[in-house]
Amino acid sequence: MRIEGNHDDGRSAPPAAAPGRRPTGAVPTASAAGPGASGFGPLTGDLAGAWWYTWTGLLFGVLVIAGYSAFGPLTRLQGHMDAGRTGQAVVLAVLLLLHVLGVVGQLHVARLFQAPPPGDAEGPVVGQRDLAWLFGPTVPLALAGAVLPALGLTELGTWWALPLWLSCLLLSLLVHPRRRRPVAAAGLTVSLILGAAAVLQDPAGPIDTAGGFLLWAVFTGVMIVPAVWFWRVMQRLEHARLQAADLAVTRERLRFASDLHDVQGHHLQVIALKAELAERLLAKGRTEDAGAQLHEVREQAREALAETRALVRDLREVSAERELANARDVLTAAGTHADVHVDPSLGPLGPAAGRLVGLAAREATTNILRHAHAEHARLELTAVPTDAFRLRLVVTNDGAPAVGAADPVDPATSPRPGERPSSSAAADGRRGWGTGLAGLAERAEAAGGTLSAVHEGEMFTLTLTVPRSAEEETA
Repeated sequence: MRIEGNHDDGRSAPPAAAPGRRPTGAVPTASAAGPGASGFGPLTGDLAGAWWYTWTGLLFGVLVIAGYSAFGPLTRLQGHMDAGRTGQAVVLAVLLLLHVLGVVGQLHVARLFQAPPPGDAEGPVVGQRDLAWLFGPTVPLALAGAVLPALGLTELGTWWALPLWLSCLLLSLLVHPRRRRPVAAAGLTVSLILGAAAVLQDPAGPIDTAGGFLLWAVFTGVMIVPAVWFWRVMQRLEHARLQAADLAVTRERLRFASDLHDVQGHHLQVIALKAELAERLLAKGRTEDAGAQLHEVREQAREALAETRALVRDLREVSAERELANARDVLTAAGTHADVHVDPSLGPLGPAAGRLVGLAAREATTNILRHAHAEHARLELTAVPTDAFRLRLVVTNDGAPAVGAADPVDPATSPRPGERPSSSAAADGRRGWGTGLAGLAERAEAAGGTLSAVHEGEMFTLTLTVPRSAEEETA
């Protein structure tokens, strides 16, 4: 009967395999964190819109708080000038100048929110120059508002501690999350102390100003914190998207590497075998037989080249029927008595099931040729007795090298020179499996099947179980 895998009879090929799910080692960090990771670099898409929304909110919040803080002092400045109080007018003008510089510094430092979140950034986000911009104007401003009334300079206003609280709040949102609460708590405490000192010395009395000062201290946090929180959420979503893209690329590379191993490993092993056979025939003077073997070497090389090109186009086809027949021919040519049995009652296989069976037969044949000195081999494809909707391929061969007592790992599936066992194989207790078997096991698991290997004496048995109608198979 004909076993349908990936078809070569004119019917459409199955959909390309999805990227594999094997581990990728170190998780990509998307270190660039997208375009414009620092400064006002170019941002694109939704992230650019989110940044300008956040930046507008920060600008609006700072200007509203600054404008409310300066409204009263501006009114008093006009009164001092009209009354001829030059000293108080000059002091108030200097305080207003510091206030303007504080606003400029806060907006200058607010650009740092465009950088990656502090927990992901390398090194400190805020430098000494940024700290000078934040606190150079606002600390003297808050101290002056608290101290100058005690020196007799009244009618200066009581809102000079609010810019200091805003600077501390911005700093707390830029430092590492572990330091966020201490910075915010310290800034709020100092701002309240200095604000209370100014309020208590206000000629209008604390009743008229204390409530408004506390209200605006809370309002400052309500305006700034949600805007920054929204931006950080958008940044982390973009970071996750970049990581997902990196992982998809890595998985696709691993899938391609696994398929390339399947193609080149099998064909090169067959080429080496037939070239060695041709060499022996030439030594015995059997030139015609040697020529036939060399012709097959050439055909194998052409087929390997064609499959490699098809692999690049992701069009390579693997048929269970073709691979089982090829296994019988190759093993027979190597001097191994090969028996291939397919249950005649089996119906058509799903594309993924046929592909997995073909890949398993190919990998098992390659391992027998490379690692074992087999006299007999049997490949048997049947339905699972307890589940007619699942297939089972059993490949058995003798001549497997004995396993040493110190290392109970089957040499028939041990890592090849220069190869390392996959991390998933180690995690599943498949330590010592080579790249081919480890990748095949992951394909089987992704399709809802299993792959197992048993080594008893000189007998080695590889068993693949897979759903007959498996619809998805990944590398």
